[in-house]
Amino acid sequence: MMEKISIGGGKKAYASQIVYLQADVNYTYVFLKSGRKEFVATTLGVLEKRLSDFDFIRPNRKVVINRQYIREIKGGKVILEGRQEFRISRRRNINS
Repeated sequence: MMEKISIGGGKKAYASQIVYLQADVNYTYVFLKSGRKEFVATTLGVLEKRLSDFDFIRPNRKVVINRQYIREIKGGKVILEGRQEFRISRRRNINS
């Protein structure tokens, strides 16, 4: 069984259940597969490091995405299964 990751505020989640994370200044919204959204006082950079052993990408400075929920990548955008779209920064190489 996969280990839960601390997302902040005493909250934990399985990495496989995290669809994406979105920065809001020094806070982060964590969007889960269940549709739940958690708001935590942890920066996106800190959470990105905690998820470094898992298959997550950071297409721009505001978002970290779980690759397993990506539907397609086209036209400078990442499109998720739930139809959310995120811009890919010119300086980011998300294919690595």
